[in-house]
Amino acid sequence: LTAGVHYLTGDIIRYSCLPGFTLVGNEILTCRLGERLQMDGPPPVCQG
Repeated sequence: LTAGVHYLTGDIIRYSCLPGFTLVGNEILTCRLGERLQMDGPPPVCQG
């Protein structure tokens, strides 16, 4: 995610890691509308 970028309901965010790191968690998250705009799960992390 990029600071200052606005995401809309239904936008899809695809995560990836640099070579040598493994993505732990969901590769794809979707923005959903709730009390405020939220992702449909926690962001993944890259482990090396």
